[in-house]
Amino acid sequence: HVDTPFIRGNQPHSPNDWSTSIDNPENLQRRLAGTPMGRLVQPEEIAYAYLFLASDEASMVTGTNLQVDGGASL
Repeated sequence: HVDTPFIRGNQPHSPNDWSTSIDNPENLQRRLAGTPMGRLVQPEEIAYAYLFLASDEASMVTGTNLQVDGGASL
């Protein structure tokens, strides 16, 4: 979680990353089954979302949550 005046409210969100699933094999299988992409989000993929939000290309992106979850939230 990054809380700065520049990206407050624009935060990547991923409930389906490896860090929340690797300790419990049943939880891992349930998450994989519920993810259309068929795999969990890698930490680097979440970092890329932060890099995008911090870039000039995202200068007009405001007040939104960027879902980085392989389609699990659809």
